[in-house]
Amino acid sequence: MVAVAFDTHRFIQNLIQSGFSEQQAEVLAYEQVNLLNSNLATTSDIEGLRSSTDASIEKLRLTTTADNEALRLALEAKIDELRLSTGKEIAEIRADVERARVATSKEIAEIRADVEQARVATSKEIAEIRADVEQARVATSKEIAEIRADVEQARVATSKEIEELRQSTSKEIEEVRQSTSKEIEELRQSTSKEISEFRLVTERQIEELRQSTSKEISEFRLVTERQIEEVKATVENARLSHDAKLSSAKFDLVKWIYPAFVAQGGIIVALIKLFE
Repeated sequence: MVAVAFDTHRFIQNLIQSGFSEQQAEVLAYEQVNLLNSNLATTSDIEGLRSSTDASIEKLRLTTTADNEALRLALEAKIDELRLSTGKEIAEIRADVERARVATSKEIAEIRADVEQARVATSKEIAEIRADVEQARVATSKEIAEIRADVEQARVATSKEIEELRQSTSKEIEEVRQSTSKEIEELRQSTSKEISEFRLVTERQIEELRQSTSKEISEFRLVTERQIEEVKATVENARLSHDAKLSSAKFDLVKWIYPAFVAQGGIIVALIKLFE
């Protein structure tokens, strides 16, 4: 919002020179400053300012009318008081009634002339006050028009600042978005690279473990096969030894049975011959 400069002292002096009292001028200046300090920005607010100014002018007119009425009543009261005083003097100096009547008539004529002069002067003052009020109204209308122009300038400047702020904000948002996208892409590439490196390291470790395991399995298999061959050889040696021992036992058995068979055959031959 663009600040509107307002010379309160100059405004009060102009009102005083236009016929306003100092208190009235200060009241109008205070109301004017309050209106300006409220950051006016709409047509309804300007209309409110115009209504407030018209109300102040109307209040001033009513105050002036009341002052004129009070002045008239005071003059009439003074005339009545003078009339009563004159009547009292006429009653007290009844002997000098004619002279007093003439003097009183003359004084009454003078008073009437003074009253007429006062009425004319009052009418002139009222006309001057009305002219001053009209001038104040015209000046206020002019100031309202100037304020309205300042408000429009402030609105245009505010709209321009808002548009510049929107463009600046959009640009900053786009820069942040691009920066964020770039960081995300860099993070994605870095993460992909780390994953690839980790996968290569893992595959290499698995391959090393596989080769190490295959080597250990091959060595274990060779040892197992060698042990199996040794067991087979031991079993074969045992079998051969057993077969040799069995053959020897069979030979010994044949050697032992054969003489018995021979002896038994001789006995059978002898019996046969015996029974022939």
